[in-house]
Amino acid sequence: MLIFVSPRYADDKNLERAVLEYATAVREGPTQWRSHIIYLNQDSNHKEVIDQIIENEYKQTHILKAVLVIGEDTEVYLGHTLDGQEAPLPDIWADTNGEITSEGYFTPVWGGPLEKYDPRVAKWARFTPEVGVSFLFQSEDVALETKKRQLAMTLRKFASNQTTTYNGSVQFVGDPTLEYRDFKDQTEAALLLGGTFVYVPNPKMKDLALNDPHLFYFAFGHGNPYSISVDNTCELICAFFDHHLARLNSPIFVGSGCFVGGWNTSVEQSNNDILDVPTGWFLGSSLLTNPTLRVSILGLYNETALPQIIERLANGKTVAEALLVKRLVGDIVIYGDPTLKLRLTPDESFRNTLP
Repeated sequence: MLIFVSPRYADDKNLERAVLEYATAVREGPTQWRSHIIYLNQDSNHKEVIDQIIENEYKQTHILKAVLVIGEDTEVYLGHTLDGQEAPLPDIWADTNGEITSEGYFTPVWGGPLEKYDPRVAKWARFTPEVGVSFLFQSEDVALETKKRQLAMTLRKFASNQTTTYNGSVQFVGDPTLEYRDFKDQTEAALLLGGTFVYVPNPKMKDLALNDPHLFYFAFGHGNPYSISVDNTCELICAFFDHHLARLNSPIFVGSGCFVGGWNTSVEQSNNDILDVPTGWFLGSSLLTNPTLRVSILGLYNETALPQIIERLANGKTVAEALLVKRLVGDIVIYGDPTLKLRLTPDESFRNTLP
């Protein structure tokens, strides 16, 4: 595993100790992966340099499975952008054999001129990643010292749960008017996880069941970086917000909607400038304040490989390994622990409550 620490946090001793504790726990845990820790500086904190480091490590070892990027000031490739909303594109780093490039990837600037769209390219914009990439990013609005503590605590949470056994319900909540053609496959894949399966369309706040133990929690609807509109029947906006995610009792959260894997910035349109760091709260940062959440899988799940990913998780793959399936470029962004491996316990009360 490769672990990148951004320049903002490279000199923090407590975070350095936490990174080492995490790397040690991973080495001694179920995966037994060794970690190569790289502290970025002004010269190396460039997306192309990071891409080359990952490719070199993969080609030299042929066993690199995961990349964890710590620090929101890391320069990243960007996918979709719209009115100050942007989503990272980790797929270029995850691809080590040249299937996609920053120039060749279909990147629509939503709301831009029609000629920016090329459906001929969009149809074949699929790839199979060689490594699983995940982020640990926090909002620019949070005080630096607070972020340092949150990152250190989160890494220690990952370290202390390497052998944790999980159980609980598998819950889907969302807007039923949105037709996800893969929904049936997703539910069937989720059933492999065992436990109680619950589907709640148009949930009210009491139906979210945030405090109940969940093995896997999926929310879908129209989205933005900090919320998912899961209920289309109420007069006011009824959404699953980032503060709900911060309270969720589950190791894995899957969120589907536009820009749910991204953040807001202080600029109207991003130009991939390194200073375009996240502002405001966003779903991807919520695991830094949640004591149980280890991974958030965020994206727009239409024609996605999510059912395969869930099935691979149920069959004992780590999150990073589960991601290594053919899928659309730009459809999934991971935040959290790429080494998470679901150690399941049998649940005799298994039942399927899907209507």
